[in-house]
Amino acid sequence: MLNSIKFYSMKKTAFFFIFIVTILWVCYVFYSGESLAFGIDVSHNSGDIEWQKVKNQKQYAPIQFVVIRATMGKDRKDKLFSENFNEAKSNGLIVGAYHYYDPEENSIVQAENYLSTISLKRGDIRPVLDIEDTGNLQTVERLREELKKWLNIVEREYRVKPIIYTSYNFYTQYLKDYEFDQYPLWIASYSLIRRNDPIVLESDILQFSDEVRVDGIPEFVDGNDAKNLEKIRL
Repeated sequence: MLNSIKFYSMKKTAFFFIFIVTILWVCYVFYSGESLAFGIDVSHNSGDIEWQKVKNQKQYAPIQFVVIRATMGKDRKDKLFSENFNEAKSNGLIVGAYHYYDPEENSIVQAENYLSTISLKRGDIRPVLDIEDTGNLQTVERLREELKKWLNIVEREYRVKPIIYTSYNFYTQYLKDYEFDQYPLWIASYSLIRRNDPIVLESDILQFSDEVRVDGIPEFVDGNDAKNLEKIRL
């Protein structure tokens, strides 16, 4: 019985702490003058999407932007990229395209694969590089060099710095303090406790969940908040 009471007390404390952190985050958003834009990112793994339903969904704040996977590695392409990109745009959503980086394949060829697949226009989201793991074929130092090659190639093509998407842990462990802070940052961090972390607060886009339900999409999708949508557009 005592253990049950103790567990219940700890559970109440945990919920209270999460509640307080959430309130602090909401207060930060409203009182700092931030105006967040809600968006999602999808790939062919999201299933067949009914984009008109997505545009008109009522479960969350209105969806303003969507970033769609275009390419993976040196030669793979998302089989639904063109369909999703065109349909999302025709339904009035701000669109972007991301490349899933394979650390075990040539970075220059990966950049060429991405650039040959996409055709971003003024008003679209900037190019996005998705980096999530280090692979096993090279040192971390070499990985950083190769990432910079990809970023430089794409920057020369579009004349803007691409957005880097990665997890909080990957960024802090492998990218922070290595000149990657000059790029717009899209950070994945699902922990409420980290909401006041400087990296999270200063990120241009925060991916806050990977289990968001949206009308018109059969699978869970990632939910994202952008602090300044105009800043991350072409």
